[in-house]
Amino acid sequence: MHRRRFLATASSGLLGLAIRPAIAVSPGTGNFAIAQDGDTFWFSDPAGALTVSLGINHVEPSLLLQPYNRSATLARYGPDFARFGTFDARGEGARRWAAQVYTDLADWNFNTLGFHTGIPRALLDPRVAFCPVLNAGGVSPEARPGELVDVYASDVAATIDRETQAACATLRTAPNLLGYYFTDRPRFGVRPGGPQNRVHPWVNALCALPSTAPGKAAWLTVLKGRHSSAGDAAATHGILEDVATWDGLARIRAWPLDADSPSAALDRELFLAQTVDRWYALRADAIRRYDPDHLILGDKLGGGTAAPGYREPRHPNLPDWLMPILARHVDVVSVEWYGEFEDQVAALRAIHLATGKPILLGDSSFSQVQPQQLGDAKGVHEPSQAAVGAAYARYLRAALGEGYIVGWHFCGYMESWWGGGRGKPQNGLKDPFDVPHADAVDAIRVANAAACDWHARPTPTQAASP
Repeated sequence: MHRRRFLATASSGLLGLAIRPAIAVSPGTGNFAIAQDGDTFWFSDPAGALTVSLGINHVEPSLLLQPYNRSATLARYGPDFARFGTFDARGEGARRWAAQVYTDLADWNFNTLGFHTGIPRALLDPRVAFCPVLNAGGVSPEARPGELVDVYASDVAATIDRETQAACATLRTAPNLLGYYFTDRPRFGVRPGGPQNRVHPWVNALCALPSTAPGKAAWLTVLKGRHSSAGDAAATHGILEDVATWDGLARIRAWPLDADSPSAALDRELFLAQTVDRWYALRADAIRRYDPDHLILGDKLGGGTAAPGYREPRHPNLPDWLMPILARHVDVVSVEWYGEFEDQVAALRAIHLATGKPILLGDSSFSQVQPQQLGDAKGVHEPSQAAVGAAYARYLRAALGEGYIVGWHFCGYMESWWGGGRGKPQNGLKDPFDVPHADAVDAIRVANAAACDWHARPTPTQAASP
């Protein structure tokens, strides 16, 4: 394909906020798509140009309304920025703030609003891509035990279908919709600690359903396929009652959490994989039914930090059984994983090979811990803002040297401090008083402008990596 540069202006269409290299491939479909140039994956934007997604997360107005910066924010954007103590999207203050966000994105050469974005739909800029979170039905492995729903039940399927239809009715006409996210970091492995560490909460919740529940029937189907009798299945799972029939086993509500035989563990893993596949299918199929033209980014998967020297060919928070599920149901695999890219690349390559899908690095960052953050903040810690910018450029160049990587969403836009009730302080390219960290953004601006030229051109370190 012919590579060309174009000078983007305010009238140059979506993503036209800065000088960006791109590849013109077609008149475009009017929506984002995935395209390939040889072994290299790209986002094809609505105009048909190949690009990568350079996103930023946590564009959240609530970060401007903390105890330490509320007065400064209202002085800057106006008293109508907040109503009854929370952000008010209807006033001129909100419009002034959104305009500042887009000025920043243009200046720093970002083209996408990533996860945890608080800009309301009415204030979205059509030149900047966005990624709505569509968790129809509220179904998630991260829910509390009492809220882990039976995805085999017809009413749950109907709810997901109905809520997806309603959401897509308003979203499907947006050409700057990069793709649909589902949920944030669902944990598909069992949670550590205590006697429940062998049983995933979702498996436990479905096993504990009444005998007439569809989820309980699905669990019994797994057991029938692996055990010669109900009694054998009961003994394998440590059930002390004398169970002679499958109907009797279906009536068991309290399944032991400490059965540690390999056979019991495999039963539970197979059932969890089947349940997650069902969960993905319900959501993905509904989106394709009501909006077949936009991409499915799926869950922002993973979390955690790659340890220095990590070279294992798997993300520690993504089980092997998840790979064929992703291959069936998403268009792009979205991965959250902090760390240096050389410590991640072996696992990311393995995910791509197992799924055949491009990968969007959906969340990670580098940060300088501020005194008001009391020694901690998100991101890989660097000694200065200049070092943050250098680390950003190093990571982006290394990542885009891989042909299957189609973008990186940095976490995040604005930092927070302790004292706002949000838990661990948030890393950001601006301080809580809306002032950019100039030494970081100067390097980031340059790196983002070079991103498409870097894509799939391996650095010497990458070329030698396993």
